[in-house]
Amino acid sequence: MHAISVYNFRYSNLCNFLFSLNWKIMEENMNTKQILAENTKRLRNLSKLSQFDFADEINMSKTVLSDIENARANPTLETLERLA
Repeated sequence: MHAISVYNFRYSNLCNFLFSLNWKIMEENMNTKQILAENTKRLRNLSKLSQFDFADEINMSKTVLSDIENARANPTLETLERLA
């Protein structure tokens, strides 16, 4: 895959991920941190990975992943891209 294709694919995944966050907000009137936490847990559980293994796969510390999954983090755009 060429660099542009990889970028477009990653951007598309990020857009889909962020759209799902927005959809959840409208659906359940939750705050953004809670929605991100729920969606991140769902993504990890679908991958059938522990927090440690999932964090390793996306090059993130387990502590940061745990903070995101427990709605304690304010992740950067780079972190959101890793999750996407």
